[in-house]
Amino acid sequence: MKSKAEKINNESIELEFQKAFKEQKKQKSKQKKKPIHDDFDQKQFDLLIEQEQSKRQLQKEETKKLVEEYSQLTAPCFGKGEMIIPDSISFGKEIKQISKCKVPNNCTWDYNLNCKTLTSLSIHKEGNVLVCSGNDGIIRVCGLKEKSVVENLIGHQSMIPRVTFYDNFVISVSMDGTVKVWDIVKGEVITGWTEAPNSTDEKPPYKCVIANENGIFAGCANKRIFQYDIREKKHTCEYIVDSIPLDVAHCGKGIVCSSEDKIIRYYDLGSGSVTKEIQDPNIQTMFCLNDYHGKYVIAQSMDNSIVCFRGDPFRQMSGRVFRGHYPGAWCCRPSFSPDGQYILSGDANGKIFIWSWKKGKILKVFEHAHKGCVTDVIWHSTNSSSFISCGWDGNLCYWN
Repeated sequence: MKSKAEKINNESIELEFQKAFKEQKKQKSKQKKKPIHDDFDQKQFDLLIEQEQSKRQLQKEETKKLVEEYSQLTAPCFGKGEMIIPDSISFGKEIKQISKCKVPNNCTWDYNLNCKTLTSLSIHKEGNVLVCSGNDGIIRVCGLKEKSVVENLIGHQSMIPRVTFYDNFVISVSMDGTVKVWDIVKGEVITGWTEAPNSTDEKPPYKCVIANENGIFAGCANKRIFQYDIREKKHTCEYIVDSIPLDVAHCGKGIVCSSEDKIIRYYDLGSGSVTKEIQDPNIQTMFCLNDYHGKYVIAQSMDNSIVCFRGDPFRQMSGRVFRGHYPGAWCCRPSFSPDGQYILSGDANGKIFIWSWKKGKILKVFEHAHKGCVTDVIWHSTNSSSFISCGWDGNLCYWN
């Protein structure tokens, strides 16, 4: 049993403990209620607020400056040419007409363009200059006589899916949302367009382009095909597509468009209205189109075949289907020979195929033409037995 003295002592200790706990609680509550500015005066407090506001304002100005700089770099008329070999580009020579083409035998020379992926080719009608686009946003002008790059056209800030010659000018479209018209002799941009309402707004990327005497037709990711006049330097017409356009081509008195919804649309020039649609469950997505003087159109289909169309009236040529290659889901652009007797196409395995237009048979296969996918092949405009190819390996190959 505990004694009386021990009980009193324990009670006093407990009372002292409770008293100390209450005092500690009071001090904590006082510290909570204590205002922030008790530790320092109002001037210091105002100074901190002012510093924070100036810091945020500076961040806003820096962001605005970066947006303005990028909008200047992606402006339609921004661009310059870096001439590597002076006086190597000239036009005005007599154009040789090809009456009959011959199938080439082998690759006579190749040249690496220091680009990871080449996307598109186009050759001038005189046959002396070739332009090539890539995923680095640079257009390389190659002299076929020099067998090297003679000029670099720098102005796009993203991948260039398509480049083409129109007369002596080069037209390019890019994923940065701009269309540019280049004078490669002067090395400058003549004019350009974008579909962004303001210069600092996000620009919808362009996917494809073609050009002829009727104007420039550029397919845009905002489900539109825009027609531009290179002479008057303005936007003249708009063609509405219900899906993202993949490629466009001339056909008869209008243009043909393939899109992601697997529908082939034929548009009447000028009015912008769809005059015919080809929609079939058996039709696959067609990534690349090409035409033969507006009379025939060939399309690279995802079912590993090349299908054909013709205009006036527009219809599919069910009897003309070319098979044997494997393009898969990649953009391997087919093309015609100048006399219209041969069809060329690369595939995803680095091979190049040549078919007979009339018989539909494979005439020749070039094995291991490129390392990886062959993105574009075009026949030489003045040499009847030559064509040029490019691919993912960054090489430009000349076949003769």
